[in-house]
Amino acid sequence: MNKISLTICLLLFFTSIAYSQKYHRTIPTTIEEYNYLTKGYRIQVESGLDMKKGYKLDDLGNKKVGVYNFDLKSLVRDSSKEVAAILVIAHSPYSGKDYYLCIPHGNFELINKYWESLNEWDRQILLAYSQFISTVLGTEYATLMAVKDQNEQIINKSKRTINH
Repeated sequence: MNKISLTICLLLFFTSIAYSQKYHRTIPTTIEEYNYLTKGYRIQVESGLDMKKGYKLDDLGNKKVGVYNFDLKSLVRDSSKEVAAILVIAHSPYSGKDYYLCIPHGNFELINKYWESLNEWDRQILLAYSQFISTVLGTEYATLMAVKDQNEQIINKSKRTINH
């Protein structure tokens, strides 16, 4: 896989986000939220500080792809219970570094920053990330469509009950 494959996978990811937002409008990721996930969260963890006020992080799981580890978390706004953005923490055993990546939504300036940060990654970790995010996207999209179908069935059943 190459950058074209990654681009296709991420395009599908953002398309699914846009599709889901068609039915439920959410507040776009803010620059403050983006900066918190890409910089502030690391400082918080390393310093033992409390969670950012007004938010919580939900653990979405982790996966090892080759030698790379990826942790996925959602930043959730306490006030609206909406997902503000997705945090990906990628660990490279070669460099020993942790990379903090924010996947924003609804804010094209921040989406461009996300793309720029991916361009800084070396080919191997980018390929592993592409495999990881493709797996997540496929699973989540299938789940989203199953829930959508279930909801439509419930609505149709309720309509039939009301009409009879």
